[in-house]
Amino acid sequence: MEDREDEGADGVPSRSDLKLIEQALRQDWPIPPRVKRDILQTLVNLVSGEDDTGGNGLPIPPRTRIAAIRAIAQFGGLVLKQQALDLMRRKFEGKKEDSLADLVGKAEALAEHRERTREADLPAGEVP
Repeated sequence: MEDREDEGADGVPSRSDLKLIEQALRQDWPIPPRVKRDILQTLVNLVSGEDDTGGNGLPIPPRTRIAAIRAIAQFGGLVLKQQALDLMRRKFEGKKEDSLADLVGKAEALAEHRERTREADLPAGEVP
């Protein structure tokens, strides 16, 4: 008897294909964004049950849906990790280099502080 889950049906990736997709996402293989979007759309279609048959009239096995859910979860976790790394990078870069507007603002605040300090140190009636 053939194992339909491993060979894949028309238009439906097999469980072994889904494991490869999960591995590609986990190991950050260079996948073009368009291809990545198509893969994720296929996985979402499998999970959502929009097409309960794989195009050939046979139902999609639950194990295949579970494999698709795992691949989506793997991708979602990687997206969150990348967002955290991007946030840390932005914070680090922000501390390392200030923009020109930030530097001008700091210089103006420092000049204003020095002006107030000078005025407070002068005896009454003297012009700075």
